[in-house]
Amino acid sequence: MFKTFKEDIRTVFAKDPAVRSVLEVVSCYPGLHALWSHRLAQFLARCLSHSVVVRPVLPGAVVVGVPGHVKEDRQKPLGDLEHGELPGPISEKLKLIIDERDKLRQRIRQLENSRRAVLTVSGLEGQERGSGRRRWW
Repeated sequence: MFKTFKEDIRTVFAKDPAVRSVLEVVSCYPGLHALWSHRLAQFLARCLSHSVVVRPVLPGAVVVGVPGHVKEDRQKPLGDLEHGELPGPISEKLKLIIDERDKLRQRIRQLENSRRAVLTVSGLEGQERGSGRRRWW
């Protein structure tokens, strides 16, 4: 990495006839500072950002954590994203509530049908328990 810095300084001397000293190059050339900052950031990013991956990962997958696990697979097609068709958090919750309601209705129907079957077998179908005004279920 330091060889590259020396080469950059030599390049400035070769390209700029007005440069007088190494101190001037190091302190007064913002383009060189930007280049060095970029190289340093790339070096640190490669050294510090690796996950420990213990299984093969498909190209395009995003791996997160130590040990790494696939968070997102960018190879999967997203499908059509139409603004009017996108699910919202409220509509998702309402759909869950409606689905649960439908399951409960189905369960009630099953219980009523099983009760009728018991009453039919016992010969009590159509009769009310007690005074005749209230149903026993």
